[in-house]
Amino acid sequence: MGILSVSELNHIVSATLSSNSKFSTIGVKGEISGLKKHSSGHMYFALKDENAIINCVMFYDCVKKLRFAPKDGDNVTVVGAVEIYEKNGKYQIKAREIIQNVQPKQQENDFEILKQELWQMGVFDPKNKKKLPEFPQKIAVVTSTDGAVIYDIKKVLQRRFPSVKLCVFKAQVQGAAALKQLPIAIHEADKSGCDVIILARGGGAELDFSVFNSRELAIAVYNCFTPIVSAIGHEINTTLCDYAADVRAATPSEAAEICVPDKQECKKQLDFIMERINYAFSRNIDVQLNMLKSFSQKLEDSNPCNKLKQDYEQCKSLADRLNNKMLRCVMRESENLNSLYARLCQTCINAVAGAGTFRVLKNGEPIKNINELEYGDNILICDIHGENRPAVVCKKREV
Repeated sequence: MGILSVSELNHIVSATLSSNSKFSTIGVKGEISGLKKHSSGHMYFALKDENAIINCVMFYDCVKKLRFAPKDGDNVTVVGAVEIYEKNGKYQIKAREIIQNVQPKQQENDFEILKQELWQMGVFDPKNKKKLPEFPQKIAVVTSTDGAVIYDIKKVLQRRFPSVKLCVFKAQVQGAAALKQLPIAIHEADKSGCDVIILARGGGAELDFSVFNSRELAIAVYNCFTPIVSAIGHEINTTLCDYAADVRAATPSEAAEICVPDKQECKKQLDFIMERINYAFSRNIDVQLNMLKSFSQKLEDSNPCNKLKQDYEQCKSLADRLNNKMLRCVMRESENLNSLYARLCQTCINAVAGAGTFRVLKNGEPIKNINELEYGDNILICDIHGENRPAVVCKKREV
């Protein structure tokens, strides 16, 4: 038999436990007792049942991932590795996860009771749902940056609508810290001036979504003024936040597709609209040109200047006809008058001269024939009684 020091013995026991796969990952159920939180964030407690007790430690990197806030008296299952603390020789469980031991039926009853309460408050009422904007310019995503959620959302947005701006509001999506961080992140996103909010987390076990079934987070989603899309887990997972949100998406990628239009489809619609506009514009121009031609023709037909011109031409024609007719009448009457006058004068002078009753003297000489007289000649008519009457030959000139 070899003789070992205390340190050597504790080291051998620690190495033996570490090398045994049975103790590297083990689940132990019991009741939490003597829970203490260190300033570093580590958590120390004991796990007990009716007959025994074992110490446990959980370091901060695992504490922050807890789905709930453990407390004394909680019935839980601690998952971790069995190890020995070599300094004092006490063995303990180095916990990686703590799971609440809740009966499924009781958990389902609590869920339905809370769901009914929120429904009566109007949190799930369809009348209170807000419509998503058709062309958002800024999208806020409330999620953890540890997973692939942000990558998936960015990929979809870049493919469908790359001009949209993406803002990420970081928060834990499971554990006790998530219950505090998520409502704050949603409130900050609501005040950021974004057009729509996506509340998202990736897939996981059913217990991973417990924070999204909390009353506090469901009311925070309901009180959001900005339209909010819930994308929790996969299509089979349904939480109270899904009911409280304005729109529910099966996955974060689907949420991104719901929030933005497809640029290719937008281009097709825009091309179709432009084609219709161009056709309508061209057709309208043709109609207006035809109307303009019709109105121009009507205006030309009813132009008073044209009417006056027609009337002037007609009046001029009538005036010319009247003048010609009057001239012909005057010439004809003048000829008749001259003819009658000549006959009258011839008859009178011849008669007077032949009867010897009168004598016509021109320049003191007697006139024997009318042809000896001209228009404007001064003559002297003498009768048988010796009376002399001066006169002027008034023979009308021919026109």
